[in-house]
Amino acid sequence: MDRIEAALSRCTHFLAVGTSGVVYPAAGFLHVAKLSGATTHGINLDLPENSRLFARFHRGKAGELLPLWDASLEVADMPS
Repeated sequence: MDRIEAALSRCTHFLAVGTSGVVYPAAGFLHVAKLSGATTHGINLDLPENSRLFARFHRGKAGELLPLWDASLEVADMPS
């Protein structure tokens, strides 16, 4: 757990996929990342219990939304 929390404290972006937001310790990862300044994103069919912690939340099927989300990152990372 120490290694996970250390990684979360250094991340700049955090993506939670398919979570209810109530099963710990994983449900607490979002909170740690947000407190550390990460931009938080969520993808899920339903709004999770801890949804207030997401900067951006996308409702839908992960299999449909993740490829779009990944493609948007690739475009954003392209040199101009």
